[in-house]
Amino acid sequence: MPESSRTDGLRSEHGPAVTDTKQIEDALDSVDKDIAEYESEILLLQSRIVYIKTHQKRLREHSAKLRSLRSPIRRLPNEVLSPIFNFFCDRNLLQEYPWSKDFDFQPPTDVSMNALTYLPAMTISSVCSRWRSLALSLPQIWSRVTLELSPENSRLPDVSRILSGFLATLELHLQRSKDCPLTLNIHIPGSHDLDDNIVPDRLLALDAVCCNPWCVFSWRGPQLLSNIPVPFFAHSALEELILLQTDPLSLKYFERAPNLHTFRGRCISSHSLPIPPMATLSDVLLPCDFGEIGRVLDVFPNVRTLCLVECSAEASLLSISTSPRLSNTITELQLFPQGSFSLTMLETTLSSFIFPSLICLAIIGLTSEPYTGPWPRVALETFLQRSSCNLTTFRIDTIGVCDWEFVAVLKLLPSLTDLEVNDIGLPIGQISPITPRVVRSLHGFITSDLHTSTSPLLPNLTGLKIQFGGTAFDDGTFVDMVSSRWLPDSESTSDLGLSCLRSVTLRFKKRSMDGEAYRPLEYLDKAGMRVAIIGSKQGR
Repeated sequence: MPESSRTDGLRSEHGPAVTDTKQIEDALDSVDKDIAEYESEILLLQSRIVYIKTHQKRLREHSAKLRSLRSPIRRLPNEVLSPIFNFFCDRNLLQEYPWSKDFDFQPPTDVSMNALTYLPAMTISSVCSRWRSLALSLPQIWSRVTLELSPENSRLPDVSRILSGFLATLELHLQRSKDCPLTLNIHIPGSHDLDDNIVPDRLLALDAVCCNPWCVFSWRGPQLLSNIPVPFFAHSALEELILLQTDPLSLKYFERAPNLHTFRGRCISSHSLPIPPMATLSDVLLPCDFGEIGRVLDVFPNVRTLCLVECSAEASLLSISTSPRLSNTITELQLFPQGSFSLTMLETTLSSFIFPSLICLAIIGLTSEPYTGPWPRVALETFLQRSSCNLTTFRIDTIGVCDWEFVAVLKLLPSLTDLEVNDIGLPIGQISPITPRVVRSLHGFITSDLHTSTSPLLPNLTGLKIQFGGTAFDDGTFVDMVSSRWLPDSESTSDLGLSCLRSVTLRFKKRSMDGEAYRPLEYLDKAGMRVAIIGSKQGR
């Protein structure tokens, strides 16, 4: 009998007729038994579902791992990944933690950003087992360490325990750098007011790095090296020295570095230059403050690359040498003028030296304090004639000069092979040297208002780079000029007395590139000339 019929029959009985309760009890037992069986089946199904979902999750994870094996980066051999890692890990920033809360100066760098930016070696070694193994096999990526230290922390009585985490991280980098010479940058913040600076009694971080050889050492901050009681100047592997704050005593410490060839200094005046001369240095950058500028050669007699930066001051205290100083070793001269002084560093330098071996000259304005002084036309022309050098590279960057004066200098450079001109960043009111008349003067066989001679201007030019910050540019004249200098045939080059232009770069900052106007240069690029025309995305 169906369940519903049996239930309806029992419901119809009432009163004294309801005497057989056994039938009802049997029905209840049957129902409870069925419910229990269903619940059991449900539990079995639920456990089965859980098992299936767990297994499905594992399969998906396994599938993801298998798919990752098809990643293109896995096909890169270690020989390709190694230089990528080496390029990316240019600096590992280790900042003292905790930073002394009593110190008035905040940490130089906000390290709350992505750790990849500041600890690239540790980040790369945490990606996967292969990257970790490769990172540990590259000691050079661990050897580039920048230390930001708090002067007050060094005075704490229990500094080793307080800074245990920071020191452990430093020790880890030093261990993994193995015997690779360190590129070490140390920054202890403060101010130039001596009353605000605490001379450290001990710096455990410096004690740790003293056990490793160095190839590059940089010191930044108002603290003087002579005030730091740590004997870390005897490393023979040192090649480059950067001192943004120093004194004569500090420089004497590095006389025992026989391989030192590059020096970047700050506030090195004539009276504070070290004696005896640092004869091993061949690459020198000096901010010029005061004194006779020619004395630089007394201290760096064998320098080959000399970079001079004009100091920002109310008045320049540099003086011209009594008679021009001769150097047969200098091949590259870079001048960084700024501000507007009556007697500029440009004119002082050009009037104080004779460089017959010079092949590269660069005059570069600083965007932080643009140069607004006069163009030293007479001093530059006299310097070039006096030196009788065969200049091959000339660069003028963020310097205002009118086009006729610029062409007048180019006429004195027949040996020039590479010319770079950049007017991006020129302050308002300064004249750009990039004009249609200058471009027309560079034409291979057509004269111009500024160059009336039938002989070509810069006959040996093979590389040209122009960065233009304006909006009005004569595209057609530029294309004609470049096309006139494409002479791949050696016979044509010999007949015209003009070298073949091999490389051209033109970059616009405020305007787009007209593709149709520069189409002829695309053909030259396919023919063998390296051509790069770069327009601004925001250009009109």
